[in-house]
Amino acid sequence: MSRLEKLLKIITGALLFLLPWQTILITREAFLNGAKWQYGTLGWYATEILLWTGVVLFVFWYIKKWRAHKEKPHTFMTPDREFAGALLLFVLYAFAGSIWAMNGAVAYQHALHMLEGVLFFFVLFLGPLPFRSAAVWFIFGALVQSVFGLVQFLLQAAPSSALFGLAPHVAWEAGSSIVSGDALGRWLRAYGAFPHPNVFGGYLSVSLLLCVFLFHLLAKENGKEKKNARLRLFCIVAVVLQAAALSVSFSRTAWLSATAVFGLSLFLVFHRTRAWAPVLQRIGMFLGALLLILVALFPLVYTRVAASSPSEHRSVVERVAGAGEAAGISQQSFSSFWFGVGAGNYTLSAFALHPAYPGWAYQPVHSVPLLILVELGIVGSALLLLCAILFLRYVSMIVSFDEKKKQALLLLFFAPIVLLLLFDHYLFSSYVGLLFTGLYFGLGSRALRDI
Repeated sequence: MSRLEKLLKIITGALLFLLPWQTILITREAFLNGAKWQYGTLGWYATEILLWTGVVLFVFWYIKKWRAHKEKPHTFMTPDREFAGALLLFVLYAFAGSIWAMNGAVAYQHALHMLEGVLFFFVLFLGPLPFRSAAVWFIFGALVQSVFGLVQFLLQAAPSSALFGLAPHVAWEAGSSIVSGDALGRWLRAYGAFPHPNVFGGYLSVSLLLCVFLFHLLAKENGKEKKNARLRLFCIVAVVLQAAALSVSFSRTAWLSATAVFGLSLFLVFHRTRAWAPVLQRIGMFLGALLLILVALFPLVYTRVAASSPSEHRSVVERVAGAGEAAGISQQSFSSFWFGVGAGNYTLSAFALHPAYPGWAYQPVHSVPLLILVELGIVGSALLLLCAILFLRYVSMIVSFDEKKKQALLLLFFAPIVLLLLFDHYLFSSYVGLLFTGLYFGLGSRALRDI
């Protein structure tokens, strides 16, 4: 293994571990109606240094590998190249949106983050770091975050640190994400190192998915029980702590996503063992863990699920109202309908539509498909749909299952991320969310190729 390959592996692993930390050098702050416009903040994240270093090394490594490969494709337009070309066209369109966006600098930065998410996907999917090593790096980072989140919930306070990109949060302070009720009082949800508990919950659901794939790949390896025993124990500890931290994030969407991950794990267990006993055993363990969580946190979980408190009811109403707001922004002009208002410019367009709202009220619509439709228009949405179709075609070619099982596997693979995309916005509205999306499809596709 060359020094270049070793260094690329180390940098990729470090990025996977450090991804949650939001250390940022802010170059410009903006305000709407006296409140900080979070989505208009310009700056550079510390992890971008690792990312771009890894991308440069990956380009040199990949060119070297491609030149050494003896067999070349007979045709230039192979399925993987068609998918890569469509992604490139989509990102270029996002950059072009900075020309007609209300705030071109914000649109340009957001398009850059989209490009970084795409490049991260290719580094993980095609790079030299094996899936097992990549998964361990990421799960180890999630293990640290799980402990951090559990401590936050127990102390009912999240500390602040400019060095680590942490904002302070306490239960009694307005603006903190809480679960509240007349009999409950105010309970702070776990943030981890993220700006919102929903992002923390989504991050943990992605880590649980990687745990499922890692368990499955370890079970397939024969004759390596002693070698894999420690790694299996590590995964068990990680799953327990991540499940506990996911519970106290109180993210309903992440709970749904994690349930879909559990469904995928049952499918893989049955496919490997061809027996119902291991499946029923895991269902029993899941129900036991769920019962334990309900006993410990029942009043809080019930409040979140039933939306019985005024704050929970308001949250649901705001999400529903966001769809109408998105339609209003999109239909403001011919240009915004077809070409969008520009990446990252949703909240600024909402301000232009309703200038009298308090500054903190301007939030992206809680649905990535709607957010993309507004920010990138019909043209951008069509390009992204093309990318999705080409990606699905390519992934279906690299999965070795028979046709019916392949369809079920792909459905279960996409279910967790689709749930996160449908009911929240951070996977497209934030830098870390875009990297999560690239990571999900990059490492997930690599795992599908190996199972």
